[in-house]
Amino acid sequence: MPKVTLPYFIYWSVACIFIGILLAAQIISPMPVEENHSTYFIHDHVLKHDQIEVDLNNVPSIQIEVLEDNMAG
Repeated sequence: MPKVTLPYFIYWSVACIFIGILLAAQIISPMPVEENHSTYFIHDHVLKHDQIEVDLNNVPSIQIEVLEDNMAG
């Protein structure tokens, strides 16, 4: 049986580690999925601004209730 020299052993060790890194990157990373961009252009994204006149005797009211967060640190 031939004697394995240290440089030869180091060469194969580095090569195996490098191949392992390349294989791990291919196995672990998910495959890219092409997005469907056709749905992006079917919505109307124009913001419409308008004023609404409201009767001063019948003004809508907004009520806000603030609750204490019991889970807050």
